[in-house]
Amino acid sequence: MLRAAGLFFSLLLLTATAGYAETEIVTQYPLQDPDLKTFYEAGVSAGLKGMFQGTGPFTFFVPSNSAIEKYGSAKFQQLQKPENQDALIDFILDHIVPGEYPRTALKPMTIKTVNGKDIRISGDNGEIRINDAKITRPGLKGPNGIVFIIDTVLVP
Repeated sequence: MLRAAGLFFSLLLLTATAGYAETEIVTQYPLQDPDLKTFYEAGVSAGLKGMFQGTGPFTFFVPSNSAIEKYGSAKFQQLQKPENQDALIDFILDHIVPGEYPRTALKPMTIKTVNGKDIRISGDNGEIRINDAKITRPGLKGPNGIVFIIDTVLVP
């Protein structure tokens, strides 16, 4: 479980570059993409930074800052308390799937997150949904997989 979370932080070597092509090789930390800052900092707080270096591939469905705000800042702050570290790690792992799923592979199906929870892939008219979340940016290719930015926190 923790190995998967570490990948997120090595994979989130993202920047806010134009185009967001799936094949783009991204080489800088995700913190430079301000829309990922809240989720990234939660992972660091949970002790997951660097955990995935040299592992993978994985697919990450990362909620944007506004998705986390929509989830509820009070709930999210509660998760970040030291006594809730296991719940925070679980929250992060709910957004990581083993294997690399480029956009073209995201067909209607159910897949398991790295911590064994089911998430649904669905969509129509070119819009892809992960549970109730909509992908807002195409997959960003990193060294250990692909990151998709989503507009809603995943609650399997």
